[in-house]
Amino acid sequence: MVFDSYSYLNRTLDDPAPYGIKNATRCCKNYDALDIATNYASYGCLQIQEYFWYNTDHISYRVHDLLAEALGKFLAGEKCR
Repeated sequence: MVFDSYSYLNRTLDDPAPYGIKNATRCCKNYDALDIATNYASYGCLQIQEYFWYNTDHISYRVHDLLAEALGKFLAGEKCR
C-alpha cells in the first residue's frame, strides 16, 4: 500500500479554503508566543489552525489532522494482499 502524501498536500495547498485554511503561503511570525492560541490577533495573526504552515519548516496541526483523516480513509479502502 502506498499513500501519496506529497500529492495530497499539494492538492490542499492548491485549494485550501474547503479545509478551513485561510493562509497557505506563510506562517504566523509569532507562532511560538506563549499566548498565541488565545491572543493571536494581538500578534497580527490568524488562528493557528487557519494556517497551512505552523512555522517555516512544519505543517500546522490542522493539516496534520487532515492528512491523518485522508490516510485513514485510504487504509479503510485498502486490503492486504
